[in-house]
Amino acid sequence: MRRLAVVLAVAASVVLAAVPGASAEPLHVADRAGGASASRAPDGASVSSRQADQLEVVAHHVRYRRSLLNWKENPDFAFWKNAGGLESCRERIWIGEVWKPRPGRIRNVIFVSAGQQGTRYTWSAEANITTGQSEAWRGAKDARTHTVPIRRLSVAGLIHEDGVSNEGRRYGFKPEDTLFVLVFDAAFYYSLDATNKQIIENGYYDYLLDRMGPLPDNVQTVLMVGSSRGGALACRLAKRFMGDSSPVRHARILVATLDAVANKEQSECGITTGTTTNPLNGSYRAYKAALSDYFGDPTPEWLSMYQVIGGAKVVPLQPTNVARAFINDGTPTFDYSFNWVDRGHTDIGRPWRDDCSGALLDWVAAKHGMAPASSPTLSRPSTPSKVKRGQRFVVSGTFKPRFPAGTEAVTVKAYRRVAGKWRLFRRYRAVDTDAGTLTRYRARVSITTRGRYRFRAFARSSAEWRVAGSGFSRTLTVR
Repeated sequence: MRRLAVVLAVAASVVLAAVPGASAEPLHVADRAGGASASRAPDGASVSSRQADQLEVVAHHVRYRRSLLNWKENPDFAFWKNAGGLESCRERIWIGEVWKPRPGRIRNVIFVSAGQQGTRYTWSAEANITTGQSEAWRGAKDARTHTVPIRRLSVAGLIHEDGVSNEGRRYGFKPEDTLFVLVFDAAFYYSLDATNKQIIENGYYDYLLDRMGPLPDNVQTVLMVGSSRGGALACRLAKRFMGDSSPVRHARILVATLDAVANKEQSECGITTGTTTNPLNGSYRAYKAALSDYFGDPTPEWLSMYQVIGGAKVVPLQPTNVARAFINDGTPTFDYSFNWVDRGHTDIGRPWRDDCSGALLDWVAAKHGMAPASSPTLSRPSTPSKVKRGQRFVVSGTFKPRFPAGTEAVTVKAYRRVAGKWRLFRRYRAVDTDAGTLTRYRARVSITTRGRYRFRAFARSSAEWRVAGSGFSRTLTVR
């Protein structure tokens, strides 16, 4: 029986890996004589095949083979090795950086992850509609880089097209200020134990922070998109970026998933007990997940999440530990919406579907593309020039327009001078009070570490306002 269980588990993992891909919808490629077939965009615009196949992304192999028994780490992507990731996982990871502006200019981050590709023990290359990769996209084991064509009619393809050709009017992202990352194989396996899952997640978190550069405070919006297992990774990273220790916890977080699959046995992504039946198909069910508790209670109001859910078994014959999508259980305490579809897991993650990938992009457009560009204006924080260790003092300032008193819209960040650089030291939640036509923010601070400090105030983003930051305060000396 033990041998049978192992065989079933491996088979389940292999099938799960193939689900997001199987065979992709064919690309519409112009023939060599100059003819072109047209692909249809969700808004009805007809685009020639030359445009449909125009985007190619250089994928980077995190760990590649030099000879039969000799593998080498890609020095630009050592984050998973530094985190302690398994070699078998690092050898599978391929990442493409579609847009990579200079770090100081990054205002937005887009992270898109395909579903599981193979297992730790088997290689696979499957299509996915979020990243736009087609079947057989993977480069050779000994390749450090590999060019991957991206389907125009995909989540990544249309965001790219809007940013390059339409100045980001629909989805709100442009190449000059957006870090845009595609993960073709995340090596975030369903059957991986919880400890090694956490290590892989740590690698992605460290990688994204590194690419944001020395000014993560400038980041206004983080969009996390994932299909199948990529959806679970998107949720986990969103939670990390909202954490108290995250330098971008002030940013607006958008999470969008296609039939996201988390491991029930590990209570991944807040999965609890019980299922919810798909009202469009009684044989499909989704695991209940306490997402409000998972993301934090109270959940930050600048988190928004959208899920497309089918709820079919990922592995139809899997007898135990059935892999399937999850859905929020109960009344959410944050901006949450979902869409049931009567489609199997493969049908959601592989081809373009207006009610799946199309609906996901419509949600992104509504949440970000149509958001106003206005930002609050914050004054430089006022501080004493000197205090003693442990002495309480106030950091204060004003911002406009006037916000309702008590909204806690401002976070004050303290920076300490270390080795010639101002480094983030700690965050303090400010209290907001009315001050005529303005709002006054005040944070009570006590520092026990001697040194030189400066402070900046940040107003978080919302549906009405972009994130905004003040200038630095004068230097405070803690004696």
